[in-house]
Amino acid sequence: MGRRPDRNMIWGIVAALVLVVAAVGAFQFVVTRKPVLALYGLDGRETQAIRNLAGTSARVTLAAALPVAPARMPRADIVITRAGLGARMVSLKAVAMPLDIMARTVPSLRAADERDGVPMAMPLFLDHFELAWHRDRLSSLGLEGISTIDELEQALASWTAYRQRTRNAVEKSTYAFIFAGGDDESLLLLLSAMCVSEGGLSAYNAVSKSLAAGAALDVLSGMAIGVSADGKPLTFGALLDRLASWSKRGYMHPEWYALHDKDIRSMIEGDGAFISAQLLSFHRTIEYNAITRFSSGRFPLFGAYPDGALVAPLTIALVTASHRRAPRAFELVRTLADVATAREAAGTAGRSTTLAAATAPDIQAADALSFAASSPAVVSGWYRDAFADEQKAHEFAALARAAIRR
Repeated sequence: MGRRPDRNMIWGIVAALVLVVAAVGAFQFVVTRKPVLALYGLDGRETQAIRNLAGTSARVTLAAALPVAPARMPRADIVITRAGLGARMVSLKAVAMPLDIMARTVPSLRAADERDGVPMAMPLFLDHFELAWHRDRLSSLGLEGISTIDELEQALASWTAYRQRTRNAVEKSTYAFIFAGGDDESLLLLLSAMCVSEGGLSAYNAVSKSLAAGAALDVLSGMAIGVSADGKPLTFGALLDRLASWSKRGYMHPEWYALHDKDIRSMIEGDGAFISAQLLSFHRTIEYNAITRFSSGRFPLFGAYPDGALVAPLTIALVTASHRRAPRAFELVRTLADVATAREAAGTAGRSTTLAAATAPDIQAADALSFAASSPAVVSGWYRDAFADEQKAHEFAALARAAIRR
């Protein structure tokens, strides 16, 4: 008669089988559970567009801003946020984007977030900074468009002279140049656009690098960013001086430093605007009959630097999933960047699509994508590109605002 199996051996085999089944189950759970989409610092329209695209295939979490230290971020499979220095810190934990996904956008946007030349983020929405002008009022001055900073300054001077002599009550109270100077990001977008207009991409990058390194404003003010019309070095301080001179000459609203989007919207809808610097996403919030009086173009103005960068904050997706979960995360990114749904998604987000083959929701969005396609680079403005900590960006904006008001 054979030996009966040892009871301990039997229990050992059972335990091993249980562990194997549990491990397989755990692996399947990890791989198949819904991806986690973490949205950082997006507005309500962007958030709704992402939710619509993801549907029930993902679990969405929201946060007001990226943490200064990426190590403090909760675990997520995909991080969607604004491009910039903070996002580049997150990309250190990200997985490189597959080429088939990146091929859906234009070359300048593929380079929005790279590590050693490898794309780490897929841009989903484009929100370009624009210059908008009242067509009839600009035409009444003998001008049809604005392509350089000097042309812009000429238009501001001409309108201010006209405003001082007109008897039309509305036009007499219409200042030549308005922007949301009380909003820190808007102020730094304006300065970024002026820097690229006058010094090109290299000047913008040099200032970004100095700001990221903590350069003081008085040191930064002496930094050369280009060459003026008379052949002399153009400094960062000259940008601040130009805006200060516009204020002193009465081109800008006397309380430009306290204006926010709601004030600019009220002026445009009340027919009290001539030229405005603003984002496409803001443009989309203005009452249709009012905004149709305006034409718009990219700002920076590329008169001196035709190969200059486009200033356009981007909404990007980074895959931070584990290698086991990354394939499913990439499938979700493909859903978010689908040509078939891009037009509707961009319209909901109030921005332009980034997909080369997609139809834009309107002419301004189509122009924005065309500008991006023809630009060697797209930058997000110093508020994003020079500061990982938004508090530092607020502090610098306050110093710049005070310097312009001096």
